[in-house]
Amino acid sequence: MQSDNQTNRDIQELNLTVDTQRKKAIEAIMDGKVVAGHMRRVFGFWIDASNTAAYKALLKIKGEQYGKKMSIMTTGSFIVPHIYINGVKKEYRKYVESPEMYSGVFGSICHTILPIKLNSLRCFPEHVVSSSSFGTRKKFNVVYNLDPTGHPGMETFISQLQGQGVIPAVTSMNPVLYPEITNIQSAQHFLKSTLFDKDQILMRDMHPVRKDILGSFAQVHLIQGVIERDGHIPAKILGWMLNMEIDENKIKKHKYPHASFDKIVNKIKKKDPLEIRRLILKYIHE
Repeated sequence: MQSDNQTNRDIQELNLTVDTQRKKAIEAIMDGKVVAGHMRRVFGFWIDASNTAAYKALLKIKGEQYGKKMSIMTTGSFIVPHIYINGVKKEYRKYVESPEMYSGVFGSICHTILPIKLNSLRCFPEHVVSSSSFGTRKKFNVVYNLDPTGHPGMETFISQLQGQGVIPAVTSMNPVLYPEITNIQSAQHFLKSTLFDKDQILMRDMHPVRKDILGSFAQVHLIQGVIERDGHIPAKILGWMLNMEIDENKIKKHKYPHASFDKIVNKIKKKDPLEIRRLILKYIHE
């Protein structure tokens, strides 16, 4: 049951496409606050990845245990210089050799799981770097990155945070083990019933999006060369785009019904990855 303090808590909703409103969200994150928001129809939380207090507060809100790694949200211009190219599976190295190519292929359509250079580790907070051999003899230092390039408002928001020296960390807005929140009413209710102790910011994504685009982003593993998690852009579409393996027995399933991409399937199969991404974004934002 909510306390009176929780029930009466105000939520300040900010439009990411308005400079003065976006600035308030940026300042809050730089002040060490947890900021809520959404990109398309998946709601999440953003923090400064280097701020341990914000990280701990976020884990408490979600019911996660300390040590849980977070994804980051950075553009190709930031992340590509840190990628350990030889750790990327050979056939996908061409996609990470320049910021323009990386953003042009992966921007705002999926998370990428990336190996990081040893001498770049000092640039990343421990809360966003994991380490694993992935069944090989070599151990990799890994980040999960979502490049917002191509998404109005969010791309500017992230670029401006990067310009302030902040690496934004992001996670879905939901209690641990629960599906992602996909509508504004549920997001508002969750914010009012959490352990936040002050009035909250909720960044609004006002960019048009199809109503059947629900849930989080897929995860593409560039070390193993597989799609690890399905998302609101279906794994099969990304598989065609990247000529990448999908193991139905291993992939983490999407929690919501997929939108039908039948309208563009035939076009997708005949194009290169850059054009396929353009068609995907045009379709889901029509």
